[in-house]
Amino acid sequence: MNGPILTTQSTFDAAVGELYPWAAWWRGQVVMASADQVPKPKYGAIGAYGICGPGCETTEVEIQSTRHDYGFQSGKIYNLDCSRIICNGSGASGAHSDICHPEVAHLVWQAASVRLDRRPAPVVPPTPKPIDPPTRPLRRAIQRFLQGKS
Repeated sequence: MNGPILTTQSTFDAAVGELYPWAAWWRGQVVMASADQVPKPKYGAIGAYGICGPGCETTEVEIQSTRHDYGFQSGKIYNLDCSRIICNGSGASGAHSDICHPEVAHLVWQAASVRLDRRPAPVVPPTPKPIDPPTRPLRRAIQRFLQGKS
């Protein structure tokens, strides 16, 4: 992982906050306790819980204005509470698609502009295998002619 990874969560996102957990319960998926002992479904939506689980080191952040410098770092995971901004929507999915905001674009831009700690290794193309060109009729005739002269 080279750049930062961002996830957004909103309490108004009913698709991942209400419908997804209901579907997980209906399928009988067990509940596990996380490090903070808050029960979470075995298969939870990142849009509801962020990236979490054993071995995940994350930073919890609240979305800010378009002038805020998040200080994102390469190789880090950030779970962003965006309930203050991603809050408009109706129907079964709630604010699930309410992502078109300057504040959201700003945090994505800040993540995209993070200088990478290391450059990926250059891709070295495989060494081409030598191939024998096909013998064409004219070439064969010339070879036979030359062989006859020697």
